Amino acid sequence: MADSPPIPPSSPTTRERLGEMTIDDGNRSRQQREEDEEEDLYSSHPLPPPRKPAPKTAPIFANWKRKQLSPPPPSSSAVDLSSDPFHPLNSSQFPAPRPREAPPRGQPTRPAAPPRILAVDIPPSSLRPLAFRIFTKKHNLTLKSEALALLCSFIGRKCGADWKTSGSAEKLLEEVARTWKRNEGASAILVDGNEALKAVIRDLEVEGPGANKSSLLTRGESFDFAGAGGMSTASPGGDNEEGSSQQLQSSQMVISSKTGPNLEDINPRDYIHVVDAFTQPKYKYNHSRKQFERAQKPSLLPDATSKAQVFLTRYYLIHHRLLRNPSFQPPTFAPSNSLTSRGTKTYFKITPIAHLLGRSGKPFFIFGLLSTSPDTGQLMLEDPTGSIQLDITHARPIPEDGVWFCPGSFVVVDGTFEADGRFTAYTIGQPPSERRETSSEVFGHMDFLGINMPLEFSAGGGGGRGLRLAEKRLANEGKGKVVVLSEVHLDLPKTHEALTKLFEKWENEAAGEDEVEVPAVVVMCGCFVSDGFGVGNGSLGYKEALDTFAVTVSAFNTLLTKTAFVLVPSDGDPWGASFTGGASGILPRKSVPDVFSGKLKRVFTVANSTNKKDGGGGRVVLGSNPCRVGYFTREIVVFRDDMGARFARNAVRFKALGGDDGESGDKGKGGQGHEMDVDGLANGVPTTQQEEEETTPAQNGVSDSVKMARKLVKTILDQSYLSPYPVNIRPVLWDYTHSLTLFPLPNYLILADSSTPPFTVTYEGCHVVNPGAFLVADERRKGRFVEFVVGAQAGAGGKVVDFVY
Repeated sequence: MADSPPIPPSSPTTRERLGEMTIDDGNRSRQQREEDEEEDLYSSHPLPPPRKPAPKTAPIFANWKRKQLSPPPPSSSAVDLSSDPFHPLNSSQFPAPRPREAPPRGQPTRPAAPPRILAVDIPPSSLRPLAFRIFTKKHNLTLKSEALALLCSFIGRKCGADWKTSGSAEKLLEEVARTWKRNEGASAILVDGNEALKAVIRDLEVEGPGANKSSLLTRGESFDFAGAGGMSTASPGGDNEEGSSQQLQSSQMVISSKTGPNLEDINPRDYIHVVDAFTQPKYKYNHSRKQFERAQKPSLLPDATSKAQVFLTRYYLIHHRLLRNPSFQPPTFAPSNSLTSRGTKTYFKITPIAHLLGRSGKPFFIFGLLSTSPDTGQLMLEDPTGSIQLDITHARPIPEDGVWFCPGSFVVVDGTFEADGRFTAYTIGQPPSERRETSSEVFGHMDFLGINMPLEFSAGGGGGRGLRLAEKRLANEGKGKVVVLSEVHLDLPKTHEALTKLFEKWENEAAGEDEVEVPAVVVMCGCFVSDGFGVGNGSLGYKEALDTFAVTVSAFNTLLTKTAFVLVPSDGDPWGASFTGGASGILPRKSVPDVFSGKLKRVFTVANSTNKKDGGGGRVVLGSNPCRVGYFTREIVVFRDDMGARFARNAVRFKALGGDDGESGDKGKGGQGHEMDVDGLANGVPTTQQEEEETTPAQNGVSDSVKMARKLVKTILDQSYLSPYPVNIRPVLWDYTHSLTLFPLPNYLILADSSTPPFTVTYEGCHVVNPGAFLVADERRKGRFVEFVVGAQAGAGGKVVDFVY
């Protein structure tokens, strides 16, 4: 159908162009103002010198001395004041004011006393509309009358008579609602005037001149960086080594923005939290209220309803995300004659499958799950209201050759409903993704990792300002580097030779004149033996491979004390490979058992116990697959799977239309994934998309490896799921699928895929990296890895690094 409107892909290009614009405010750029803001936050001043006490006068001479030193009061004759009230006074008749001397440099001036706010009585009827808009409409909370009266007293006491015009009352109510949901959970929708609300208000009762000051919002003024009062250290994969106790002991310092933190006293390794897939908190999505609620503790053997809930949760999450997209929002005013079944020219309308009955011959937009019929093997589309057979004979994917479509994926289809019950598809596209900043506007109060780090902290809102500034300053100094290695076969001698060469390079750079910081996190993905677990010596050979790695790393004391090694298993590691033989196992999968890592952990424990002064942040963490790493306000997802090969095997094939085979350069350009930036590839292509477009023709200058990388990244992030396949292709644990969800989008996604060439791609603000195999197969004595600095402004997506050993 030629006149069917194409589905516009989600485009961050406009937002990025607007984000790069600067406003000239007094010949000062935005970057200069941010630097001044950082200096104001982190600058510390010495205390002023103590004042000498004034000499005391005996009480008997006090009055006499005061009379002698004080001048006599001026009389009317001396001052020559006029009796005429309209006669102007002569300024020379009065002594000139004494000039105020500036304090010596280095001594802070005494701040002026803040104006006092007079409390007022606010009637509940005046505050009720504002409270209803914030508590009920935005946060889905219900206020009782006693709670509203308590809030009226609190707002009137803290904001005064200007509570409505200054906007301070709205900020306070917003903070009360967020704190209530954080303390009581999403299920506590009824807010009454009990001790819970009084405790929330008591926490906000801090000294400050007004409600619009940042100190009134307790998270914006002082921060418990290390986790003593707010940030708890998540259990790293079930490890209870001595490193965790040391981390808890070192996390007792509290840094306040009033005095200014010293970056030398901040150890960034204290803020590294590895979250296991089996310890990550689970939230269920309530589609009627459009919010997350705390779920029951997941089980390995749940009931059968959990299997259906897996697809329903994915459907409602993507469907509501789709409705928040501007392309699917109806305009406020639209003429009645322009309304169609698919919407107007300015927006698209999703129609449930059950509403197609009796409306044959009309065009529709439908959204659902691609599946195959168990009886006929035909392609079907399902949603909670029903299912329908798809006819893709004339279907054109959008973008062409730019995304994978396979059963188990959610798609948006534009077509016509036929009289025989089929749906003829003309265009098929992926649901557009949503940036992390946009998701935080709806779910900013949620802490999906369970480390007391709400989503709003990472997206630039809330009280995470101090954490973000500290993260940025540390990134500018080269701290917070993450190195990713994949397919590290520890049973091969050449692997240990390459690791020794790489570790020596890091040690020499740290001890050199420049004092380059060693990596804070080294992620090593399996398979850790070349032939897979169960082949050859079995358990004995696998333990010997890890013991050899312990001997290799024991020679580098700096790495042992300053670097966290995260080991993520693959399908060929124990114990999953014992039952599958290296084939696709169940996701998520457990970490490498502790029985194989006894010597490796002991090496790190001994080094950190004897060298606490060197940092004491080194440790080894046996993570699950997938696992998540929290660093300050950033979220990193680590996943080891050959997704590119699995998509290629199970993807739906579309027939060529009108002689177009989908291989022309123009369509190849359109199928790259328009909104992605390729930051670097390992096959010699330019490091940025701009250099690529400048050095290659526009028609056929994009290599197949670039297309493959963009195609894979767009498919995964649009689906917001790490296993968009049917359960018979990639089985999953029904109660633990929340650990496979990519909503909201993480800041970094480490996708260790050996079937895809190495790449670093940025899409919708999410940096996706793939290191490839650690040892390059086609070249002799050459290794490869990916490194990036968390929070860096330039080259945030990282780069692929090759080295010779």
